[in-house]
Amino acid sequence: MSFLRNLFLFFTVILVTNCSYFGKPVYKASPIVRIFLSEGKEFTILPYKNYLLTVDTRKEVAAGDIHVGFSSKGIELNGTLYPVMTLELMPSQYFLLDGNAYRGTVRITNTGASLWVMNIIDIESYLYGVVASEVPAEWNIEALKAQAVAARTYALYDIMQARQSGQAFDVYADTRSQVYNGISAENKFAIAAVELTHGEVIEYDGKIIQAFFHACSGGMTEDCAFVFGNQKSYLTSVASPYAQKVYQNFTWECNIPVKDLNSKLGSKLGSIVSVNVLTRTPSKRIDTIEIVDDQGNSIVMKGNDFRLLIGASLMKSTRANIKLENGILNITGVGYGHGVGMGQWDAYGMAVSGFKYPDILKFFYKGTVIEKIW
Repeated sequence: MSFLRNLFLFFTVILVTNCSYFGKPVYKASPIVRIFLSEGKEFTILPYKNYLLTVDTRKEVAAGDIHVGFSSKGIELNGTLYPVMTLELMPSQYFLLDGNAYRGTVRITNTGASLWVMNIIDIESYLYGVVASEVPAEWNIEALKAQAVAARTYALYDIMQARQSGQAFDVYADTRSQVYNGISAENKFAIAAVELTHGEVIEYDGKIIQAFFHACSGGMTEDCAFVFGNQKSYLTSVASPYAQKVYQNFTWECNIPVKDLNSKLGSKLGSIVSVNVLTRTPSKRIDTIEIVDDQGNSIVMKGNDFRLLIGASLMKSTRANIKLENGILNITGVGYGHGVGMGQWDAYGMAVSGFKYPDILKFFYKGTVIEKIW
């Protein structure tokens, strides 16, 4: 059995035998995930009904809204200073933060510069909010199940990496990991998809994979090496015709005033006169791009860096063409996202065409198998 699998099983045993530390019983023996929700100097938490406050080894039951404040000496709750760097609040049912409702425990940590707010919860309950946040509820159940397994695998990989490196949390609640909006996003279809695939993950050569996914491939997924810099045999480029008929935003266009591009680059260049694609990857995505100013100075950038510079919601993918005319940078393309791994709209297109979720996952993650590990 692989080192990572052994490590995961070790953490599962530790987490199951120490559930009280995390504030709630582990759901059907699934591991705990620590989700980074927010950072700041003060905020308000609204627990539903009562909550259990844990400070060091002391526990007390309280009720009502909680105003949390930063102090150089610890953490303030409703004006009372607790001289500790970490404390936990376990609501009787759920808590509200920034308009979203979440299950599980709240962990507050004073980093010395600000407060971190984390949600501590079992991974299956976490997935209820992830699947519902990542894809539409009305999608075919096979696409939802494919998303559930990919999301579970993605989270578990990050959990293991975080525990090995000693990080204080495992995943973000946004696109830096995968989107998680808690109970506020949940629906019965997402919950069903999680339940129907309970404990299932994707493995390659006996190891849990890094299950990247994105919105739409634009007709072909990308090799992991071109985006994330490391080659993975299960994340190679595959042709995918499945999204075009179901995704109405398959093609897109954006227009950026060249002065805005100058502003984004700061003082690195003078007046920009040309933007040229130098090389493309085998999937026809922009690999390198050159930006030239009126003095002949130039900057060469990776396609993905250029996309992030423009804005990932404007330049939806690097499977695109670029033209500069009359002071306007016109970008047209197909697909949405970095292109690595499973395309979510592609998976939906496969599901409505009759594919089952194991076949969808094996199509995008080459040479993998699906294993039930809890």
